[in-house]
Amino acid sequence: MLTPSAILMWVTPDPEWTIERAARVCYDSLDKIGERPQVNEKMLRRLRASGHLSCFEQASASFEIICSRACHVQIIRHRTMSYLAQSQRYVKLGGFLPVCVVDPITDDERSFYEHCYYEYQRRIEVGQKPERAREVLPNSTATRMIMTGNFTNWRRFLSARLDPHAQSEVRLVAGQIASSLKKIAPIVFEDVNP
Repeated sequence: MLTPSAILMWVTPDPEWTIERAARVCYDSLDKIGERPQVNEKMLRRLRASGHLSCFEQASASFEIICSRACHVQIIRHRTMSYLAQSQRYVKLGGFLPVCVVDPITDDERSFYEHCYYEYQRRIEVGQKPERAREVLPNSTATRMIMTGNFTNWRRFLSARLDPHAQSEVRLVAGQIASSLKKIAPIVFEDVNP
């Protein structure tokens, strides 16, 4: 069994300084910009409070995410992000039970997952293409994806996916993303609570 995870791959260098510089271009106040990486926190908070989030689009981040196919479907509904995902059509699953779960599973559930995986392997062994063999895999089958977005889009994603009504797996992934983003851009994401 795998645990859902989100690992930061890349972020705009000095993202908050980049956002401040972009905002100062808007307001013709480049002469007031501090030295890198010193950032005018007050200005960033003012931008956030006023809803001038287009400045936040100047910084972006990419995460490698491992989650279930069910969670993957929820994530890709955020259409303003960019995605790449492991193909279950062309890639044969490896030699382990590739199920991604948040909560502990029962013996019956484990037995079901193993049956699905062995049926998948049997289909591959008799020459079925992965795109056909995958039809027996459960929604909890793990997948790997890359998700990239600008900071405005990450704020929207986190607002929706950290909500207590969101499904537990996507909340777990969103919480890991929020924790990473708060470390690299603490002012931009200080009002986000994982």
